[in-house]
Amino acid sequence: MGQAKARGTREERIKKLHEEFGVRPMSRERFNAFVSWTRSPIATGVSKELEWFADEKEQVLGLAALDRTDRDFAYVVLGRDEKGRFRCIDVNVSYQSLNEARRHLFNSMKQQAQAGSAVFPQGDVDKAGVDLFTPIVSENKLNDIFKLVATGDHWYSARSMLSEMMRHFVDIDGNFVEQFQTSGFDARLGSFTFMHSCWKRVYSLKARACT
Repeated sequence: MGQAKARGTREERIKKLHEEFGVRPMSRERFNAFVSWTRSPIATGVSKELEWFADEKEQVLGLAALDRTDRDFAYVVLGRDEKGRFRCIDVNVSYQSLNEARRHLFNSMKQQAQAGSAVFPQGDVDKAGVDLFTPIVSENKLNDIFKLVATGDHWYSARSMLSEMMRHFVDIDGNFVEQFQTSGFDARLGSFTFMHSCWKRVYSLKARACT
């Protein structure tokens, strides 16, 4: 009993680990805001995400997961690539307990964060990625609602979500940003809803096929 009290409660032990390794827990919703566009649709079929973490600057993210087949544990560490997209920079599997996976996850995140880099090159730069909110036309041509979304404090969360999403977007026609900022704002805003619905449907179907 005395040794158990000395170690503290589970929550206290996890808090000490957070302080030791310089990471903190994230909600699944916030984690998804960064990585939903990166996560493979088959991921939920092969593993169940259990916990989510970030370093203090949110430049390095991590998760601990349960392997649905082997029933052991794994971790994944993510950092931003050359286009600012969160992608895998370290992964390991086959841990016998969640505690073991969590400790190795924290150690990896600490090492990546201490390296001091905000970019983790993947060596496969593609054409994806557009900047929605830096004006590319004159002030008098900007859509009034676009200006509100682009600069208003109340729209910060929406800007952040759209910016994360658009790091993965390929502008085939080359006019998406111009239209979003000007006369095509409503139509392009509708495109986001359509793209998100398609993404969720594909994600759901592929995940179901893997279970």
